[in-house]
Amino acid sequence: MLIPFLSRYDQTEDERWLTRFREFLPEHQVLRHAELSETQRANARVAIVAGPPSEMVLAYPKLEWVSSTWAGVETVLQAVPPSVGIARLVDPELSAKMGEAVLTAVLALHRNLPEYAAQQAQHLWRKLPYTKPADRTVALLGLGELGLASIEALRPRGFKLIGWSRTQKAIEGLDCFAGHEGLQRVLAKADTVVCLLPLTSETTGLLNAERLRNLPQGASIINFARGPIIDEQALLTALNDGHLRHAVLDVFDHEPLPSDHPFWGHPNVTVLPHISALTDSRSAAQIVTAKISSWLADGTLPEFVDRSLEY
Repeated sequence: MLIPFLSRYDQTEDERWLTRFREFLPEHQVLRHAELSETQRANARVAIVAGPPSEMVLAYPKLEWVSSTWAGVETVLQAVPPSVGIARLVDPELSAKMGEAVLTAVLALHRNLPEYAAQQAQHLWRKLPYTKPADRTVALLGLGELGLASIEALRPRGFKLIGWSRTQKAIEGLDCFAGHEGLQRVLAKADTVVCLLPLTSETTGLLNAERLRNLPQGASIINFARGPIIDEQALLTALNDGHLRHAVLDVFDHEPLPSDHPFWGHPNVTVLPHISALTDSRSAAQIVTAKISSWLADGTLPEFVDRSLEY
């Protein structure tokens, strides 16, 4: 069977992925969009996608579903017609990397590494007070696969952990909150907020000026989700006037972050180039192709994104 690979990558990156797909689907042809004829495109029923532009997807009128190499789906939802199912990537390796990244960032803030870096720049030798993990509350916004992996990474360190999600969840050993009132309560308790939410119409701008002000004086934010969830200008204001202590940002409204953006030189911002949970091409390709193999073998469809929830 011929399986299109529809991506926004360049040819070199496409070929790297194609090598992986062909490793796990040796009996089928996996080809780039540019390599397919109009007739081949017209007859394709399934495709592998990596954030393709909508005009590329529309060249495949018989598509029944697509298997995405991305964990986030907001770009794919915009490109793929409502009649086409979307299977997103759920990769334990990616989740483990996110847990590692969250633990790293939380510990860096906990042990005052941003402040010590600033002191180093001033040639200043000064010990800062130590706070026990049990006396710090870490709030996780988003309790899906990435949130759960982060909880498991943080739990042994002894922090007070609380969580918030769109709907109420029950997680052993974790105080869970949901809804508008629940979010206010979580933010009011948090010394450090870790954002791992999907980007949807409901979460866009969720952490606005009002909600950032609901955080305690001196709280910090880690955003490893999507940039537009936090109002950038409101965040800058809260950092500039000292309400917030520090922000560790791996995602932004526009990526790469423009060279003249104030985040680059801000003393209370750590800028990361979207590396908190890099996708492993071999692991992802194996998961993506396994879904297609099952469908080809007996018609089994994977779980699709719920378009009403946008994830």
